[in-house]
Amino acid sequence: MNPATYEGMDEMVAKMVVLRKGKMTPEECRSNLMKGNYFGTMLVKMGKADALLGGATYSTADTVRPALQMIKTKPGNNNVSSCFILQREKDGVDERLCMGDCAIQIDPDEDALVETALECAKTAATFGIDPKIAFLSYSTLGSGKGEDVDKVRNACERPRPAPPELAIDGELQFDAAVSPWWPRSSAPTPPWQVMPTPSSSRTSTPATSATRSPSVWVPSRHMVPCCWVSTPPSTTSPAARR
Repeated sequence: MNPATYEGMDEMVAKMVVLRKGKMTPEECRSNLMKGNYFGTMLVKMGKADALLGGATYSTADTVRPALQMIKTKPGNNNVSSCFILQREKDGVDERLCMGDCAIQIDPDEDALVETALECAKTAATFGIDPKIAFLSYSTLGSGKGEDVDKVRNACERPRPAPPELAIDGELQFDAAVSPWWPRSSAPTPPWQVMPTPSSSRTSTPATSATRSPSVWVPSRHMVPCCWVSTPPSTTSPAARR
């Protein structure tokens, strides 16, 4: 489709004027609709298209802005969030992770974290991923302190309208959420088995999260305990004494 020759442009302009509620004149709406990001968004809004793919020729901000202005949040949601689907093949296994929110919310509050987690789980299920939610932080179950840690922990523990079978755990560092190597010693038993790496102990330096802010992620497969072999650790290290 070419916005310059689209037969329904007048109808689209009129619809956009109503949606912008006086913030754009008809001339401004028509000018913006000559751009692919606005034109594509309005096709979705008007039911002419099912989805819009963007990001190759427009920045994230320019791709998301029209959707925020005209599509807005779906009924029942208070926040707009994003997620990425990361896929790789590891040891012959197709591994997929759903990461969110890494692009929209700069400093989400507890309610936004909960809502983002549940939306990530729904998106993961859409792509055939069995969702298991980990709330990410620079702390693993109390290994670190700070307002951000408290916020993530509170979000994880808050009662939520989630299916009872949905596995949720946190707060967790990223390596603690994905690595099956290291048991959590005295940490409470989570609803699904995930174990941090050997270097993630309460005496080690907390690793930084894989995202810019407190976030959530959904792994694609159940993490289970397994055996591993390595060179013996130093007998003087705190981790070895465990």
